[in-house]
Amino acid sequence: MWVIAAGLAVTIAASAHAWGGSPLTFVPVAAVVGFRVALDVRHDIPPTLGNAPLVAGLSVGAAVAVAAHQFLGWHETIAAVTPVLVASGALVVVTAGEVWRRTELSTVGLIGLEALIAGGGLFAYQMLRPQAIARFRTRAKDLFFREGATETVSLFSPDFAVVFGPLLQLGLGFYLAIGVLVAATWAVAKRYEPGWLVLCGFAWYYMLLATIQVRFAGQLAIVIAPFAGIGLVYVLAAIDIARPVDILGRAAKNDDGESGGSFLNRGDSSESSSDIVTPQVPNGARVRGYLIATVAFVLLFNLVLVPPLVGQTTHDRAQFDAVMTIDSHADSVEREYPQNFVLSQWGDNRMYNYFVSGESQSYGYAQRTHEQFVTGTDPDGWYDQFQDLVGYVVLTERDGSLPTNSTYTQLYEGYGVGVNETTATGHYQLLEGDDGVRTFAVVPGARLRVAGENGERVTASTEVSISGKTNETGETAGYTRQATVSDGIAVIRVAHPGEYVVGNQTVTISEEAVLTDGQVDVTE
Repeated sequence: MWVIAAGLAVTIAASAHAWGGSPLTFVPVAAVVGFRVALDVRHDIPPTLGNAPLVAGLSVGAAVAVAAHQFLGWHETIAAVTPVLVASGALVVVTAGEVWRRTELSTVGLIGLEALIAGGGLFAYQMLRPQAIARFRTRAKDLFFREGATETVSLFSPDFAVVFGPLLQLGLGFYLAIGVLVAATWAVAKRYEPGWLVLCGFAWYYMLLATIQVRFAGQLAIVIAPFAGIGLVYVLAAIDIARPVDILGRAAKNDDGESGGSFLNRGDSSESSSDIVTPQVPNGARVRGYLIATVAFVLLFNLVLVPPLVGQTTHDRAQFDAVMTIDSHADSVEREYPQNFVLSQWGDNRMYNYFVSGESQSYGYAQRTHEQFVTGTDPDGWYDQFQDLVGYVVLTERDGSLPTNSTYTQLYEGYGVGVNETTATGHYQLLEGDDGVRTFAVVPGARLRVAGENGERVTASTEVSISGKTNETGETAGYTRQATVSDGIAVIRVAHPGEYVVGNQTVTISEEAVLTDGQVDVTE
């Protein structure tokens, strides 16, 4: 146990700094400590003796976690403090359990006392470090109230008739495991089973988290795997392919009236289970075939789930091409972060910015802004908000219809150049328009100053390539922008370089003028 305690210390220190939600990892640890002490007291076993390695491992791991935070600057304070709180609470609970064992009081009362100790410790910490508790509350809101992402729905979502969610995420193993988990929990409640207590505690905890957010199904899969394996052996025994097993209850009797209890198949019945220490393949070819087919079905069924699950976490070729196009353009015009920030649907935002600038820690701005942007009606009006914050915009095809004057329609359906009966824009230069992805550079645009009579409408037009897209106008489309003459001058802003026809004049707009708010005067 002391060797395992040393491993526990390393695990505690590593877990504290492994990810942003590391405090969640220590909740089941604290729960297991509390129930283990109660279990010891109930069976008249000294808690200090049984839990000394556990408390030592927690304490050393917490000390290492704090040291990594203080001297190496790892993670935020709550990540380092959480294991300290758990280790301190474990020490207090073990001590309280040792005192309680010497009384005649009920074990239920001890569990109540442990709850008071935990609550009192958190209250005292709140008084000392209110900002840390505020951070806990913020993270708790993310856990319980965040919506809109695939991973935030429940594992038992009504969208999948409640019972089919675990099948899609965890496969058949979940259904094999759940009955064994209930039986093991019952065994822990009736007998002294500290080992099963650990497995059951973690399994129920991560099932609760997965019920809140399916993102925890991965952790749940790990801790229910032992139960699923035992459940599979029980199923094999039920269909007469394996010997009866009795892992959790009183040992069953085999055909010879001898005590059984090993994970064994129906091999040579002349041997008692006590003489066999390893699993054996059945002698009969037919039974052997059934065994292989059953195990293969249970294991290989999960492969059916791989493509849709992988599809939720991958990006298609068009999106990859779009990000490469943006990266190449940003290099060519020497845009640095944040001028090369990519605004996209928030679920893809970190991918785009990872490749373009490397600044991809947060998708918060995209989550707040993108939907407002695409459902608005004035994309050029957003340019002032985007200055020095957004350099590129990526739009992908979306379900449902939006008004014909929406930003999504103007940019996605109209490519920003006014095709498909949309309005041309003056600040969005199309870079890529293929395979359901539209990529734009946000540019100041060049200004065409045209003299004329007040109230006159002046038009500037050119042909713009629509990269990778063939529509009714071919691979190029007409790009037309207009302005009204005021005080003798009309100012037309254009987002694309090229040869423009203005009245009976032809003028050339350079790429540099588009990128630098350049001005071109059109004379009679």
